[in-house]
Amino acid sequence: ILCHGFVECPRMLSTQICAELASMPLEDASIISNAIQKDVTGPLGKAVIDELGSSSQLRDAVVAVFGTDLLEICMPLVLRTEAHTPPQIAHADDHRIRELFGIVHLLEGQLPTQGLPFRSNTMYPTDVAVRCSACDKQMLLPDEVARRKEHLRENWHWTCPRGGAACSRAKRRRVTDSKEESKEETHEEADSRAEEIEDAELLSEFNRAVLTTFRELLESPLEVETGMRCLGAPEVAVGDGIIALPTMIHRGPGAGAKHRLVLFFSVRPVYRDLHALRASGNDGTDATVADNDEHDYSEQVHAGWLLARLDDDKEKERIRNVYRTLGHCLDDFE
Repeated sequence: ILCHGFVECPRMLSTQICAELASMPLEDASIISNAIQKDVTGPLGKAVIDELGSSSQLRDAVVAVFGTDLLEICMPLVLRTEAHTPPQIAHADDHRIRELFGIVHLLEGQLPTQGLPFRSNTMYPTDVAVRCSACDKQMLLPDEVARRKEHLRENWHWTCPRGGAACSRAKRRRVTDSKEESKEETHEEADSRAEEIEDAELLSEFNRAVLTTFRELLESPLEVETGMRCLGAPEVAVGDGIIALPTMIHRGPGAGAKHRLVLFFSVRPVYRDLHALRASGNDGTDATVADNDEHDYSEQVHAGWLLARLDDDKEKERIRNVYRTLGHCLDDFE
């Protein structure tokens, strides 16, 4: 999964469970993107989670990505795409790897989910800030560290050189010693002002990083559209599925002459004794706790989301026009 961005999982669900999911009434389903969705709850939801949880491919993927064999299966949803619906806009579910997502086919002969070839050496940006233990400078953690929650463990520390930077005195600390500091400004006010400046710099750093990491969504949308490939075999059976990284650029393929029906779910890692949870009531004992850094799926990484982080208005309009020719109005996503 770390090499290709996804892993195939044949027979993830039994034909009986798939049949029950396929027969779920969807009159009260909600609209999402190019489909409708409905939560799978009650006894059927539990049966789905139990069967998915027995998948060795799923557990192996969680170990490989997060370094733990404990997991939580969340958000089981039935998604229905009506016949002759065009594909989704290309997107990643997240800018970093907080959880995995899964798709299971509920009908025979459906189009597989599509994706771009995965760049396994890409450094995905996070919004997790930590301070250097040597100079107190604040910086953003790389995804490979943040996703395994190393920074929430006892006796963990981070330094600028580990992040590829040189140590320097943090602005938040030096501002109170600055000759430019107003006599009327208290130390608390100076620290607060410096913290605001530091936060603004981190946000700028994050925006630059996501624009670089997902640049093809803005620079070459036509190549993205034509470069989509099936994630796995082009022909799938009922119960077959995939597990994928949320940073993988992908799309629902739409539907052909018949509607498309799949189960969507997410997989979150579970860790033991995370240090940060003690501040919110954990007593520090050997308790099993779920990762509380949950992803908001309304914050998908697509061209509209990226445009909000771009300063060049002329370039923004060029990109909007390119996407219009591809059948996507970015005004709907910004």
